[in-house]
Amino acid sequence: MSYINKTSLLVPSQLPAFIRDDPDYENFVLFLQAYYEWMEMSGNVVYGAKNLPNYYDIDTTLTDFLQYFKNDFLPFFPEGSLVDQAKLTKIANQLYKTKGTPSSYKFLFRVLYNSDVQLYNAKDYILRASDGKWTITKLLNLYTSDPRWLSVINYRVFGETSKGYATISSVNISNNITQVTLSGIDRNFSTGEYVHVVDNHNTTVLIDSANVRAQILGVVSSVTPDSNNPGSSYNVGDPVVFYGGLNPVVSNPIGASGYISSVTNASITSSTPIYKGQGYRPGSFTGINIISGSGTGSNANALVTTFDPTPYYVYLVPNDTIASKASIKINSGSYNFSNLTNANANTKLVNALTFPILNTFGISATTITSGGSGYDATTTANAVGYYLTDISTLESLSSMGILGSVQISSGGLNYQLNDKILFSGGSGYGAYANVTSVAANGAIQQISYISDLSGNTKYPLGGMSYQNGLPTVSVNTATGSGASLYIPGLVGGDATFSLSSTSYGQVTGITLTNVGKDYVSTPNVSLRIEDLLVANVVLSNSPTKGDLLYQGTLANQTFFANVDSISYYSANNYNIRVYNYNGTFNNNGSIYIARSGMDIGANLSLVQTTSGIYTTGRKIYGNGSAKATVNFSNGVQYGTGFYQNSDGQPSGYSLLESENYNNYAYILQVEKALVNYANTALSFLHPAGMKYNAYNLLKNNVSFHGSMTSEELSLSPLGYLLSNYNYIANVASGSSNTINFTNLSGSNIANVISSNSFVTIYTNGTPFYSNVKSFTANSITLYDNWVTSVPNVAIATASANSSIININSITNTWNVATGNTISYFSDFMHNYDSVSFDGVNYKQIVHVDQHGLGTTITVNGTYSSAQTGYLYFTQNVNSSNVWVSGITQVVEVVDLLTENGSIIITEDGRILLLG
Repeated sequence: MSYINKTSLLVPSQLPAFIRDDPDYENFVLFLQAYYEWMEMSGNVVYGAKNLPNYYDIDTTLTDFLQYFKNDFLPFFPEGSLVDQAKLTKIANQLYKTKGTPSSYKFLFRVLYNSDVQLYNAKDYILRASDGKWTITKLLNLYTSDPRWLSVINYRVFGETSKGYATISSVNISNNITQVTLSGIDRNFSTGEYVHVVDNHNTTVLIDSANVRAQILGVVSSVTPDSNNPGSSYNVGDPVVFYGGLNPVVSNPIGASGYISSVTNASITSSTPIYKGQGYRPGSFTGINIISGSGTGSNANALVTTFDPTPYYVYLVPNDTIASKASIKINSGSYNFSNLTNANANTKLVNALTFPILNTFGISATTITSGGSGYDATTTANAVGYYLTDISTLESLSSMGILGSVQISSGGLNYQLNDKILFSGGSGYGAYANVTSVAANGAIQQISYISDLSGNTKYPLGGMSYQNGLPTVSVNTATGSGASLYIPGLVGGDATFSLSSTSYGQVTGITLTNVGKDYVSTPNVSLRIEDLLVANVVLSNSPTKGDLLYQGTLANQTFFANVDSISYYSANNYNIRVYNYNGTFNNNGSIYIARSGMDIGANLSLVQTTSGIYTTGRKIYGNGSAKATVNFSNGVQYGTGFYQNSDGQPSGYSLLESENYNNYAYILQVEKALVNYANTALSFLHPAGMKYNAYNLLKNNVSFHGSMTSEELSLSPLGYLLSNYNYIANVASGSSNTINFTNLSGSNIANVISSNSFVTIYTNGTPFYSNVKSFTANSITLYDNWVTSVPNVAIATASANSSIININSITNTWNVATGNTISYFSDFMHNYDSVSFDGVNYKQIVHVDQHGLGTTITVNGTYSSAQTGYLYFTQNVNSSNVWVSGITQVVEVVDLLTENGSIIITEDGRILLLG
C-alpha cells in the first residue's frame, strides 16, 4: 500500500488541537496510530479497502479472487491445469476467439494434460466428384528434323496462312517429325501450312543466318459411321481404307488404318424351305433349329405350318428299346418284345422287333414364332424328324442314317427303265435304287429305292448308317450318258432353308489402329472394299497403292477399283485389296493395272478358289454401301490429357462422404482416453453444429504411463484377475467399442472389472487404452472407439481362385484416420484382421509377409474371379493380452474340485486354488 493512502499517517492531523497538543493524550494518539497501522497491514480490513482498485487487475489481485476471475471468464475450464491461473485468465479472450481451431485444442490439451493433439477437418479428405485439375496438351506436328527447333523454346510460332500465334513450351524431334508443344494460342493453325519462329515483337528469328521454318502435319482423330448409310452384311474386323490427304513430298508417307469394331445384329423374320426333304410329320415329330454360326444369336424359334401333301413312307425303323431288356438272361424263354412276346435267343431280331410304317412328308412352309437377336450372315436352319419309341420317347429319325431321295441335277440322254443306280463310298450300306421313269429322249425323270433283290437281308428303303458320310451316285447303263445325280441328305434331316432377317451388319463403330502422321489435308475413307486372289503377278511390274485395277479396256472399263495394297498369299498367288470398286467383275476375264492413266502391261488372272476367306477367289466386305466421315485434327492437335493432382480421385487422401467424413466433422487424435477430456473439450471448444471423431493414440507401448494417475497405474493382467490366461478378446460384430470375451471357462468379467477401470489391450499392432463404460459377464464396452474400419488403405490385386492378395502400394489413409505413421502394410495389418475389395465382402487375414520385405497377405478364402483396386481394412482385437487398472474388486479365486465335488488337497495338506 502506498504511504500516500495510509490513514495512520493522518491520525494526528485529524484529532482536535486540545488532544493533539496535550501531553496527557500522547499515548492515546500513539495508540490510534498503532491501531490504524495494524489495520493497514496486509490481510487486514483497511489494507484490503485501500487496495480494492489494485484487485481489479489480475496481475495484482488476491489469490482468493482468482477463482472469481475464472468464474467470469473461464466458467467451463476445469481445475488442475498445468499453467498459472492468472496467466490462463489473461488469455481467455484470445482463446475464445480461436474456439474450434486446431490451435485452441492444442493449447487446451497442453495446459490440461501436457499432451499432444492433432485436429483434422474431415472435409479435407472427402472424395469430390469432378474436382480434378485436368490439363490437355496442345501441339503441332511439323515435317522436319531440323535440330534448330530445339533452340526456340519460349519463342513464338507463326502460321503463314492462318496468321495464328502461339508460344513454344517444349520441342521433341523423332523420326523426321518435330513435335512442338504450345501455350497461349490466339488462333488455330491449319494443317499443311508452313510456320516459322518469331520473337515477342513478331520479328522472324534467324538461327545460323536462316529462319526456322516447317510444314504442319495432321492426323486422323476418329472416324464416324454415317447413320444414314450404315450398309449391311458387315462383320466386326472388316477393314477400312483411308486414301488421299498425305504429304506429296514424303516418299513413303504413313497413313491411317482401322477396322469396323461394331455392327448391328439381326432378328430372324422368315425361314423358307429350299428343299422340302422327307421324314417329317406334324406336331412334336418335327423340330426346326436356327443355328447362329459365328454370331451371338439366340432365342429365335420356328415351327412347321404346312407339309407337302405327297407322303413319303419310311420302313424298317424299329421303335423297340433294348435298355428295358437289360436284366433278362440270354437263355430266357421270353424276351418280352411287344411284337413277339415269346422271342428268345433263337429268334431273329427282324422278327422280334416292331417296325411301324412312318407316313412322313416334306416341309412346305414354316412360321417364325420368335425372331431372337444377335444373328449374322453365318446363321443357318435345319429340320429334324422324330419317331416315337415303345417307352414314349422321341428319337431322331436321321440317326438311322437312311438316305433321302436321289435328286436329279441333269437327266442326261438315252437312259432306260430299271437302269441300276450305283452307290459309292459313304459310311452306310443297304441302299438299292433303279431308274423308274424316263422321258422320250431317255432323260431320267425319276429314281426310286428298292429292296435287296437277293432277299438275304432287310434294310430300310434308302439303306442305313449313312449318318457319317453320304455316298456318290451314278447310273449303271448300257446306253445312257450325261446324267448328274446327288443325295441331299438323310431322311428326317435333309430339308434346307433360306433365312430372312432384319438388317444385320450395319456399321455402328470404327476403331483406329493408326492415326497416321503425314497428312496435310483431310483424307477420305472407303468401306466399299474387296480382296482378290490373283496369279501371274510379276514382281517387277506388280500393282502398288494408288493404281487402278480394271477389266475390259482402259477406255471402256467393265470393272474398275483402286488398289490399296498387295500381299503375298501362297505359291505365286497374291492378295490385292481394292476399294471403291464398280462394274461387273468377270471371274474368267483378264485383270489389268493402270498407273497415272497408262496401262503398265500387267495381265493378272483370278484364282477361283473357295477356301479360307475366299468365295471363288473373292472376299467382298459387307454390301459396299456403308459410308463414314473422317474427323481430322486440323492444325493444333490435342494430347490425351492428364490430371495435375489427385483431387477428385480415389486415393490415400480421398474418402467417400459418410457420417464421419463430411463438411461438418473434424477428427481429434489425442494421447488420452476420451472420457478424461470429453466434457471439457466439447463444452468449452466444440463448435456448434459440428460432429467430432475422437481417436485414442498410443505411439509406443509405455507412453500412457506418464499421464496416468496412481490408481490407473495399478496394472494387472486380466488373465491373473480371472485366473484364466486362455481367454480371447474380439471386437464385437458391428461395433467399434465393445469387446467380447470367449474361452472364459466359467470366469466372469464382471467380477474383476468396474466402471472406473481402465483397460489396455495389446495386439500385434498398436496397443489400445480406454476407460470402461459398462460391462457384462463376457464383454466390456469402452468409452473410446477402436479404429475398426478404414477404406482405401492399399492398392492390391488377387488372381481368380487364389487366396493370396498382392499389395502393390499403400496409401496414406491409415495415417489420416489414426495419426500413426506407417511405412509398410505389415505395420498395421496382422492375423485376424479383415480386408475387402468392395467394402462389403470381407476375408480374414491368416498370414502377412514379414515387416519391410513382404508384398503379399493370405486370407481365409479364395476369390472366384480376379480382383483389383483399393483395399478396405478392418482391424480386429483378437488378443489374450489385456491389462486392467483402477481395480476395486479382488482377484477371483476358484477352488479346484474333483469330479464328485471334493476339494483337491496336496500331500502336504494344502488346498489347490485357481488364482
